Amino acid sequence: MFSDQKAIAGEPIYYIAGMHLDFNKLKNDRVIEIDVHIFNATGSALRILRCDGSIQFRYSADDKFKSFEHAPSMVEKEIPSGEPGFIKLLQHVPSQIADKLLQHMGNSPPQFDFTLFNIRINGGDRLKLWEGVVAKRGGWRTERINTLQLIKD
Repeated sequence: MFSDQKAIAGEPIYYIAGMHLDFNKLKNDRVIEIDVHIFNATGSALRILRCDGSIQFRYSADDKFKSFEHAPSMVEKEIPSGEPGFIKLLQHVPSQIADKLLQHMGNSPPQFDFTLFNIRINGGDRLKLWEGVVAKRGGWRTERINTLQLIKD
């Protein structure tokens, strides 16, 4: 699965094994559930502390990206070294935006950008997610897959 990924000398490595966006609660609860599946290959426990920044979205490839007003909520957790784990994020979506996202699901699928969103780990380091996800009714697919690395602020 990760045969093409290479470690940077001396840098701990984590892999995003998958990102799944679930829109089943968007219509009634105005929430997008985001499951981030991680493999921790750092040699020590990976402590997930908090998130900040914003997830951006656009209704179609022709639109400009907009940011959700608030970062998603999440629960603090720890992923042991050499183990897979996941982080569940709940992105609350205002009604007007939720309705428009659902409307576009069947036509030109909405896109989500995670480059300005941070999951803080261990001493406040940033865990970088996949850059882009395209949402399609009945499933999802990624635009790009990235190896996760600690990025010092």
